Amino acid sequence: MDFLQECQDRGIDLDNTPWIMMEHINTDCDHYHMIVLTTKFDGSRLDTGFIGKKAAKAAWTASKKNGLHFAEGLEKRETQSGSLSTIR
Repeated sequence: MDFLQECQDRGIDLDNTPWIMMEHINTDCDHYHMIVLTTKFDGSRLDTGFIGKKAAKAAWTASKKNGLHFAEGLEKRETQSGSLSTIR
């Protein structure tokens, strides 16, 4: 899954971390929600520094790569402000 690889590329270690993803289809725009626990299977803690921005960048990149729709305004933020561009 491209999103998981994009997360890994940004330092979000999901291989050793409990997570679940749900599809949300009862809205005008189908989308996914992901819940990630911060304690890994080995008892260590997940690095959550900038995790929201890193995950948003991963989602945006995976969406662009696969020709998918992404949240309105996200591309504008990515291309104009550079806020996502500064997060690897």
